[in-house]
Amino acid sequence: MECLKNKASFAITVTRFAQMARYFVLNDVRKGQSLDDIGLRMLIYRTLTELDDGELKVYGRIKKDPQFIQQLMDLYHELQTAQMSFADLEFLEEPEKQEDLVKIFTAVATALNKGDFGSSSQIATFAQHILSGDTDEELVDLALVIDGFTRFSAEEEYLVGLRIEKRRGDCYWDYAGQKSLSSDLS
Repeated sequence: MECLKNKASFAITVTRFAQMARYFVLNDVRKGQSLDDIGLRMLIYRTLTELDDGELKVYGRIKKDPQFIQQLMDLYHELQTAQMSFADLEFLEEPEKQEDLVKIFTAVATALNKGDFGSSSQIATFAQHILSGDTDEELVDLALVIDGFTRFSAEEEYLVGLRIEKRRGDCYWDYAGQKSLSSDLS
Protein backbone atom coordinates (compact mmCIF):
# COMPACT_ATOMS: atom_id res chain seq x y z
CA MET A 1 0.00 0.00 0.00
CA GLU A 2 2.95 2.28 0.44
CA CYS A 3 3.21 2.35 -3.38
CA LEU A 4 0.07 4.45 -3.67
CA LYS A 5 0.85 8.09 -4.43
CA ASN A 6 -1.75 9.45 -2.04
CA LYS A 7 -3.01 7.88 1.12
CA ALA A 8 -5.60 5.29 0.32
CA SER A 9 -8.97 4.75 1.80
CA PHE A 10 -11.03 1.80 0.86
CA ALA A 11 -14.45 3.00 -0.16
CA ILE A 12 -15.20 -0.51 -1.31
CA THR A 13 -13.52 -3.88 -1.16
CA VAL A 14 -14.47 -6.65 -3.55
CA THR A 15 -13.34 -10.24 -3.51
CA ARG A 16 -14.20 -11.28 -7.06
CA PHE A 17 -13.76 -9.60 -10.43
CA ALA A 18 -17.43 -10.14 -11.25
CA GLN A 19 -18.37 -8.29 -8.07
CA MET A 20 -16.15 -5.35 -9.06
CA ALA A 21 -17.63 -5.28 -12.55
CA ARG A 22 -21.13 -5.34 -11.07
CA TYR A 23 -20.52 -2.03 -9.28
CA PHE A 24 -19.67 -0.34 -12.57
CA VAL A 25 -22.50 -1.84 -14.62
CA LEU A 26 -25.18 -1.86 -11.92
CA ASN A 27 -27.27 0.81 -13.63
CA ASP A 28 -26.94 -0.68 -17.11
CA VAL A 29 -30.10 -1.89 -18.68
CA ARG A 30 -29.19 -5.43 -19.59
CA LYS A 31 -30.69 -6.84 -22.72
CA GLY A 32 -32.78 -9.90 -22.14
CA GLN A 33 -33.03 -12.29 -19.27
CA SER A 34 -29.85 -13.71 -17.83
CA LEU A 35 -29.18 -17.30 -18.87
CA ASP A 36 -27.16 -19.60 -16.61
CA ASP A 37 -25.26 -22.71 -17.73
CA ILE A 38 -28.25 -25.02 -17.24
CA GLY A 39 -30.43 -22.75 -19.36
CA LEU A 40 -27.74 -22.45 -22.02
CA ARG A 41 -27.33 -26.25 -22.10
CA MET A 42 -31.10 -26.64 -22.55
CA LEU A 43 -31.13 -24.00 -25.29
CA ILE A 44 -28.27 -25.72 -27.13
CA TYR A 45 -30.08 -29.07 -26.81
CA ARG A 46 -33.32 -27.59 -28.14
CA THR A 47 -31.49 -25.90 -30.99
CA LEU A 48 -29.72 -29.13 -31.95
CA THR A 49 -32.96 -31.13 -31.94
CA GLU A 50 -34.49 -28.58 -34.31
CA LEU A 51 -31.67 -29.13 -36.82
CA ASP A 52 -32.13 -32.01 -39.25
CA ASP A 53 -29.54 -34.79 -39.03
CA GLY A 54 -28.64 -34.14 -42.66
CA GLU A 55 -27.82 -30.49 -41.94
CA LEU A 56 -24.85 -31.52 -39.81
CA LYS A 57 -22.33 -33.53 -41.81
CA VAL A 58 -20.03 -34.47 -38.92
CA TYR A 59 -22.06 -34.01 -35.74
CA GLY A 60 -25.52 -35.12 -36.91
CA ARG A 61 -25.38 -38.51 -35.17
CA ILE A 62 -24.11 -37.21 -31.82
CA LYS A 63 -26.13 -34.01 -31.58
CA LYS A 64 -28.16 -35.32 -28.60
CA ASP A 65 -25.16 -36.68 -26.70
CA PRO A 66 -24.86 -34.87 -23.32
CA GLN A 67 -21.05 -34.82 -23.52
CA PHE A 68 -21.17 -33.24 -26.97
CA ILE A 69 -23.61 -30.60 -25.72
CA GLN A 70 -21.29 -29.89 -22.77
CA GLN A 71 -18.34 -29.50 -25.17
CA LEU A 72 -20.38 -27.09 -27.29
CA MET A 73 -21.28 -25.08 -24.21
CA ASP A 74 -17.62 -24.96 -23.10
CA LEU A 75 -16.54 -23.87 -26.59
CA TYR A 76 -19.29 -21.22 -26.63
CA HIS A 77 -18.00 -19.82 -23.31
CA GLU A 78 -14.39 -19.90 -24.53
CA LEU A 79 -15.31 -17.99 -27.68
CA GLN A 80 -17.19 -15.39 -25.62
CA THR A 81 -14.37 -15.03 -23.11
CA ALA A 82 -11.78 -14.65 -25.86
CA GLN A 83 -14.10 -12.20 -27.61
CA MET A 84 -14.04 -14.29 -30.77
CA SER A 85 -16.86 -14.82 -33.22
CA PHE A 86 -18.03 -18.09 -34.67
CA ALA A 87 -16.28 -17.19 -37.91
CA ASP A 88 -12.99 -17.42 -35.99
CA LEU A 89 -13.38 -21.20 -36.07
CA GLU A 90 -11.70 -21.13 -39.48
CA PHE A 91 -8.54 -22.52 -37.83
CA LEU A 92 -10.12 -25.98 -37.79
CA GLU A 93 -8.38 -28.35 -40.18
CA GLU A 94 -11.57 -30.06 -41.29
CA PRO A 95 -13.94 -27.75 -43.18
CA GLU A 96 -16.93 -30.01 -42.43
CA LYS A 97 -16.40 -29.56 -38.68
CA GLN A 98 -16.07 -25.82 -39.10
CA GLU A 99 -19.23 -25.69 -41.19
CA ASP A 100 -21.19 -27.73 -38.62
CA LEU A 101 -19.98 -25.65 -35.66
CA VAL A 102 -20.75 -22.35 -37.39
CA LYS A 103 -24.21 -23.68 -38.29
CA ILE A 104 -24.83 -24.81 -34.68
CA PHE A 105 -23.59 -21.60 -33.06
CA THR A 106 -25.46 -19.41 -35.55
CA ALA A 107 -28.66 -21.30 -34.67
CA VAL A 108 -27.89 -20.93 -30.93
CA ALA A 109 -27.31 -17.17 -31.36
CA THR A 110 -30.61 -16.90 -33.23
CA ALA A 111 -32.38 -18.78 -30.42
CA LEU A 112 -30.76 -16.50 -27.81
CA ASN A 113 -31.97 -13.41 -29.66
CA LYS A 114 -35.39 -14.86 -30.35
CA GLY A 115 -35.84 -15.78 -26.67
CA ASP A 116 -34.54 -12.36 -25.58
CA PHE A 117 -31.78 -13.93 -23.50
CA GLY A 118 -28.69 -12.01 -22.50
CA SER A 119 -25.50 -13.98 -22.77
CA SER A 120 -22.72 -11.56 -21.85
CA SER A 121 -21.26 -11.51 -18.38
CA GLN A 122 -20.92 -8.43 -16.21
CA ILE A 123 -17.14 -8.60 -16.71
CA ALA A 124 -17.63 -8.50 -20.49
CA THR A 125 -20.04 -5.57 -20.14
CA PHE A 126 -17.56 -3.72 -17.91
CA ALA A 127 -14.79 -4.40 -20.44
CA GLN A 128 -16.95 -2.84 -23.16
CA HIS A 129 -17.40 0.26 -21.00
CA ILE A 130 -13.62 0.51 -20.50
CA LEU A 131 -13.03 0.15 -24.25
CA SER A 132 -15.60 2.81 -25.11
CA GLY A 133 -14.23 5.21 -22.49
CA ASP A 134 -17.53 5.40 -20.57
CA THR A 135 -15.79 4.73 -17.26
CA ASP A 136 -12.65 6.83 -17.76
CA GLU A 137 -13.58 9.40 -15.11
CA GLU A 138 -14.54 6.76 -12.57
CA LEU A 139 -11.36 4.74 -13.09
CA VAL A 140 -8.87 7.61 -12.83
CA ASP A 141 -8.89 7.66 -9.02
CA LEU A 142 -9.38 3.94 -8.59
CA ALA A 143 -6.53 1.81 -7.30
CA LEU A 144 -6.94 -1.85 -8.09
CA VAL A 145 -5.03 -4.06 -5.67
CA ILE A 146 -4.98 -7.69 -6.75
CA ASP A 147 -3.87 -9.91 -3.90
CA GLY A 148 -3.91 -13.63 -3.30
CA PHE A 149 -4.99 -14.85 -6.73
CA THR A 150 -3.25 -17.93 -8.09
CA ARG A 151 -4.86 -17.84 -11.52
CA PHE A 152 -7.20 -15.76 -13.61
CA SER A 153 -9.83 -16.67 -16.15
CA ALA A 154 -9.19 -15.35 -19.64
CA GLU A 155 -12.00 -12.84 -19.11
CA GLU A 156 -10.48 -11.55 -15.86
CA GLU A 157 -7.03 -11.32 -17.42
CA TYR A 158 -8.50 -9.40 -20.35
CA LEU A 159 -10.20 -6.96 -17.96
CA VAL A 160 -6.99 -6.25 -16.04
CA GLY A 161 -5.10 -5.95 -19.32
CA LEU A 162 -7.56 -3.29 -20.48
CA ARG A 163 -7.03 -1.33 -17.28
CA ILE A 164 -3.29 -1.41 -17.79
CA GLU A 165 -3.56 -0.62 -21.52
CA LYS A 166 -5.87 2.35 -20.94
CA ARG A 167 -3.69 3.51 -18.01
CA ARG A 168 -6.70 4.39 -15.91
CA GLY A 169 -5.95 4.41 -12.19
CA ASP A 170 -3.28 2.33 -10.52
CA CYS A 171 -2.99 -1.43 -10.63
CA TYR A 172 -0.92 -3.42 -8.11
CA TRP A 173 -0.31 -7.15 -8.20
CA ASP A 174 0.63 -9.50 -5.41
CA TYR A 175 0.30 -13.09 -6.46
CA ALA A 176 0.14 -15.91 -3.97
CA GLY A 177 3.52 -17.47 -3.23
CA GLN A 178 5.14 -20.13 -5.37
CA LYS A 179 4.18 -22.84 -2.88
CA SER A 180 0.47 -22.13 -3.30
CA LEU A 181 0.84 -21.82 -7.07
CA SER A 182 2.22 -25.33 -7.34
CA SER A 183 -0.06 -26.94 -4.73
CA ASP A 184 -3.18 -28.87 -5.58
CA LEU A 185 -6.12 -26.53 -4.97
CA SER A 186 -8.86 -29.15 -5.13
